[in-house]
Amino acid sequence: MAAAWACTSLSVQPRNPFAWSPSASYGGRAGRQALRVAGGPAAATGASIGGSERWQQRRQRLAPAAQAAASDVDADYESDVDGQTVEQRVNMVVNMVATAELLVPYDRSAVNLGLILWGAIRNIPHKHRRQLLSRLSSADIKRLWKAAGQRYGAPKQQQAATVGPEFSIWRDLPAEPGQLALFAGKAALPTHVLGISSFSKAFFLHPATEQLYGRVLLGKGPLGDVLYPLYFKASVGPSVVPITQELCDMTLQYLPPDRLGLAPDELPRSAWPRPRAHLPPFHEGFTDYLRAVAPGVYVGLGYRTASTEVNEPLYFLMVQERLDTLV
Repeated sequence: MAAAWACTSLSVQPRNPFAWSPSASYGGRAGRQALRVAGGPAAATGASIGGSERWQQRRQRLAPAAQAAASDVDADYESDVDGQTVEQRVNMVVNMVATAELLVPYDRSAVNLGLILWGAIRNIPHKHRRQLLSRLSSADIKRLWKAAGQRYGAPKQQQAATVGPEFSIWRDLPAEPGQLALFAGKAALPTHVLGISSFSKAFFLHPATEQLYGRVLLGKGPLGDVLYPLYFKASVGPSVVPITQELCDMTLQYLPPDRLGLAPDELPRSAWPRPRAHLPPFHEGFTDYLRAVAPGVYVGLGYRTASTEVNEPLYFLMVQERLDTLV
């Protein structure tokens, strides 16, 4: 197993897609234009959120159908060139996460579990990564949050070599207004407070400002949609979880309608319910904090940031779905 974990190549030295800048947060057109004017994300924030300038130009030209295909940035991993089956690759990831707390390397600087997991999950064909939702337990999802955080402490050369020069979180998100990016999710609880542990998140761009938004789809029918439309405003870029001071790559703010900046006629689907005040547990400044684990795979936690009471975080896992699965 130890040999299987040592899968990180250090031979490539592209720009670092995850260099951290405390003031960088981009959710809309202004942020992406600033990146292009500054010479791409590498010039603005060490390429932490937008990927290469070439990808910024490319995503302007993608049609919705092509965007779904392009989001699978690791199509080369569909073939079993290393002799491993899909089941073996999934099992490797599950075992690594389950034993993450037991790994105590002699040289911590030489072993970064966050980067090793990135490569291992990337080796799973895109269409099979959804298996992680059923294979990882609630305890595993919490371990994955910690393990993914190790990536931030890796040397820039190691980060860049593992992640690659073409990766961008924006690859997993809509390229233009009208498009949707869908993620299947699992909350790290045996039974969620609303009676479910599974959910979906759909991301979209504001038609005028291109600010990134989204909503949680609980799958509870029309009444559930009316009671819990759960729209959020998203920011892509380095941020900090205020309660724990942990680093993350995205934030999702469940704002009240008067602060959301999203009118009913600006929603990407006419059948979607209008934004409304959030009911518990998504009230009191509820905010999600996401870490990229691998292309199309994110682990997160949510807090009621405005609550005067101590509240335990809600951990969750999200895996990108094909666009045509969203009705």
